[in-house]
Amino acid sequence: MEENDLDKYYYDGEEVFLNDIANELIDDMMRVKTESKPFLNSDLTEILSINTGLYAPIKYNDMVDDILIEKTKEFVKMISAGRFEKGAKYFYGHKI
Repeated sequence: MEENDLDKYYYDGEEVFLNDIANELIDDMMRVKTESKPFLNSDLTEILSINTGLYAPIKYNDMVDDILIEKTKEFVKMISAGRFEKGAKYFYGHKI
């Protein structure tokens, strides 16, 4: 069994890269919109918000509509503009 580097940040067994998490957030939103279900994956929004210090526009149990998707895409663009390293730990945008 492979051991994780304790200096790295992991989610779901993989080193965290905030851009990947942001893309997963958009994918999840599109899926629940298509299924007409509420958004229930608060792990993604919490990881992104805590690491970047930016407020995620979608919350747990929100119904996803086109306006919320557009707001979240803007949120993702702000994250993509940051210089976040894969596996690095951040707190409100500051590397720790």
